Amino acid sequence: MLKQVYAWLTEASVRLANGETYPISAKINRTFFDNSRAALAKSAERDVIWNDMREQAARQLINKMAALQHQVQGK
Repeated sequence: MLKQVYAWLTEASVRLANGETYPISAKINRTFFDNSRAALAKSAERDVIWNDMREQAARQLINKMAALQHQVQGK
């Protein structure tokens, strides 16, 4: 079995009504073990892993935006 590491990096910026811009990012890593005898299963599993990573990155960005909102309101 071959070990593969997938990395998903999403970078964004949040612009507030007052014009201030704050950079935010999310980085997700996953390890995938490649079994060359199961090519079809490998492709389907890889798709599931990428979708899961994308959803996790989106959740992290939403959480960071909520934290930023609380931080800005506290000023």
